[in-house]
Amino acid sequence: PSVRIPQAENLFELKVRLAVRVAVNGERLRITAPHGYTWKVEAPLTLSASGVSVTLAAGVFDPSRPPLAEPRNQIELTLLEPDLNVGTDLTLRGTIINAPIDPSLNEELRSANVWIVEMFEPG
Repeated sequence: PSVRIPQAENLFELKVRLAVRVAVNGERLRITAPHGYTWKVEAPLTLSASGVSVTLAAGVFDPSRPPLAEPRNQIELTLLEPDLNVGTDLTLRGTIINAPIDPSLNEELRSANVWIVEMFEPG
């Protein structure tokens, strides 16, 4: 599917490099996709660190929280027993649904291509 087709499903691969050590059980990874995009929550999400799979908690989503509630472009994952050093390359793979075209904007402009990746300890 094309990133130019409104509401088409696209497989994505997001790569980030860790600036800090991540070793706390339950560490959270929150990803915010560009405005208007939505996560396909039934599709598998995989996270790997330098090519090795990272264990995530089961993907059970609360209907009152993203991505099932607004903002639907945000998803939060819980890492189980992570042991990731500074400089580790993380790769997240999954499916996202393109934003609809906003008729008030230029037809060529769908959305900014800005993703926000946050990691934090629970509590």
